[in-house]
Amino acid sequence: MTLTQELDRLWEIVNDLERPIVAARKPGIAREQAEATFGHAVPDDVAAWYSYSDGIAYAGGQSQDDASLVPGFWPLSAIEAQAIRQEIADLDEPLLSPKWIPLLANGGGDLYVATFAGREVLHIATLSADLDVSVVFKRIEEMVSGFCELYRRGVFFVADDGSLEADDDQWEAFEAGPAFGDSTSSA
Repeated sequence: MTLTQELDRLWEIVNDLERPIVAARKPGIAREQAEATFGHAVPDDVAAWYSYSDGIAYAGGQSQDDASLVPGFWPLSAIEAQAIRQEIADLDEPLLSPKWIPLLANGGGDLYVATFAGREVLHIATLSADLDVSVVFKRIEEMVSGFCELYRRGVFFVADDGSLEADDDQWEAFEAGPAFGDSTSSA
């Protein structure tokens, strides 16, 4: 499947679960707009991510859970992602070299980021608020497919109180799998 098809599938899953983020999803932006925001060329997958959705619209009374695409994490707009990059521009982390762009964030300051060289995504990593970095997927399409798989397995689920939750141990095991979250890994 293409990244766009995987994104369609992920958003269909959250729509079927009647998650509030579906109504908050902002339209995507053109590659040129993303590149102007980031100040340089971006890989096709990063352009596709931001052309699918440029983050979410924030509204009064909206909770972090309302904004979550996966438990605790929401998609960033290109402007938000660039602001985060500028905040920690002096971060010297080899796993984020040569360039990186945040894709998803949570309220605690953790991120999913795409690292790249030129127009090639090198990997997807988590960047914690403590600035710890872990490679979790090979590319954005694999991350999105992995999230779909975690929903399918019930690792991501809607709790009785209506909140979006996760079995964190299974989530971490999935992302630590031998193929960086490949859906064929045992989790």
